[in-house]
Amino acid sequence: MKPRFHTTARKAPDETSGLKAKRQAPKWRWYLILFVVSSPLLYFAMTGAYSIMVVTAPGNIKLKQYELRASRAGYVKKLLASVGDDIAAGQQLIELGDPLLDQRQIKLSGELSALRGGAQTYLPSLERSLYEQIGLLERLVNEREAQLNTMQTLYNQGAATRAEVVTAQAQVIEARVNLNRARVDLAAEQQRHASKEDPQYASASARLETELALVDHERAQLPQTANDGGRILDVFVSQGEFVSAGTPLMQVGLFSEPAIVAYLEPKHSRYVDVGTWATVRFPDGIKVTGQVTREPVLTKRLPAELVGTFGVRRMSVLLTIMPETEWPKKRLIEGLPLEIRFQYRWERSWGNWLGVAWGSLGGLFPSQPISSHAVEGVARSGDNG
Repeated sequence: MKPRFHTTARKAPDETSGLKAKRQAPKWRWYLILFVVSSPLLYFAMTGAYSIMVVTAPGNIKLKQYELRASRAGYVKKLLASVGDDIAAGQQLIELGDPLLDQRQIKLSGELSALRGGAQTYLPSLERSLYEQIGLLERLVNEREAQLNTMQTLYNQGAATRAEVVTAQAQVIEARVNLNRARVDLAAEQQRHASKEDPQYASASARLETELALVDHERAQLPQTANDGGRILDVFVSQGEFVSAGTPLMQVGLFSEPAIVAYLEPKHSRYVDVGTWATVRFPDGIKVTGQVTREPVLTKRLPAELVGTFGVRRMSVLLTIMPETEWPKKRLIEGLPLEIRFQYRWERSWGNWLGVAWGSLGGLFPSQPISSHAVEGVARSGDNG
């Protein structure tokens, strides 16, 4: 007896009962599975290679700042600006009040009015008319000054023209000139009749006028105005709060000379020096160029707002970068986070060479000439790459 063995194994994996299978497993699926499985490794490898080849650092915008301090003691009567408002130089931001100063002014004004009223019966008619004229002119000066302040505020807000402000200033000057002329006429008339005037009245009147002038001088220090134009970054006081002389009231950021502060890892500091160019990327994707302008002399911990979810606040070297071109005001935001990539030396020269080469092609295509602005734009695009 001779046993015979029959195998059921298929000779080919794509055949069934001697027939060709209708479907074939596509190979790209295996490549896709391989890519998905190896993607984390590829990501970490590319990230590591990028960090080795490219020097980057987080940063933010820093505006030049100053503190508005109280010029005298008083209470905050009114806040005329809030955080985020754009202000102009000389604009009133806070109005201070002093009840004791107000009471003293009312008292001195009343005493002086009573003294002048009692002496009016002894004065000639010309002097009485001059007193009345001075009173009317003083009211006119106050009204003109209030109108000028209103026009200045409207001009800062863009609701008035420069011509209207100049007209209001001319009206104030004219009113003051008329007031001074009336006072000079009154002084001359009083000197003419000095021999007939009571010496005690003249002494009391001069004393009250001197004290009233001192009170007016102190009241002129109550409005707190901006030293320079800019943007209000913080307000340290609230309405009704009492402040002493020198108390910080507001923090103001200036639009002039905005700077970028980069927090560079110390191990990369040897690659960056004064004059190094950098590409600055805003959160919305816009890129600008800047240049390191100062030697790094300070280290500081990375701010918490610039640290990632699993990051640490490492010690960093502080670098100051000045922008190459002027920025619009909408981008001058204090503390705005930025991404900074420091350029290689060949990048700048390559971008300039490309711009010159592209500009030289303008002679081959005279129908589409390339301007100098276009050449500069191409050069900058090479820098931003």
